[in-house]
Amino acid sequence: TLGKSTRLFLVGPMPTPPEVEPPARTPVTTLMFRRLPRHISADDLLWEIERVVGRGAIDYLLLPWQTNIDRNLGYAFVNFVDESVARAAKLEMKGMLLMRSAVDVVDGRIQGLAANLAWTRSLLEDESSNRQSCPLVILGGKRVDFQEAVSWLGATFMEEFASAASSSQGADIDAHGQPL
Repeated sequence: TLGKSTRLFLVGPMPTPPEVEPPARTPVTTLMFRRLPRHISADDLLWEIERVVGRGAIDYLLLPWQTNIDRNLGYAFVNFVDESVARAAKLEMKGMLLMRSAVDVVDGRIQGLAANLAWTRSLLEDESSNRQSCPLVILGGKRVDFQEAVSWLGATFMEEFASAASSSQGADIDAHGQPL
């Protein structure tokens, strides 16, 4: 064993690390808002976020709803149209009091509008899914029906993403890989 006073010395030249390309960085545009008041609606949350970052900065907002008690689950996923706006929202809203609840904001595991739409579609495959659990999708400044947004994205991408996502889903995480 090595004691506190033991020193290791390398003999010879320091080896050169192999050339490795850094992994491509995915822009962080999707944030997870946690510790939300359970009675806030998606429209109210959208309004609160737009108060901070301005209108037109969001293209996707999913606030999962628990229908049997008519309340949300306390978290939401929001995709911003630009990484700098997402960063500003995170800085401004982390710790913000929203109806006496200090909001926590972290990066989502799934990033981007297309990936979020594909993931949500895979969760809502059942036609009887509650309409209130569908995300708000805003394209070109207009609200778009979720199914319309999905068809805009294209069936091939959706199937490939849903297949890849379902193989990596764990039991103790939510739809975006965040711990429950």
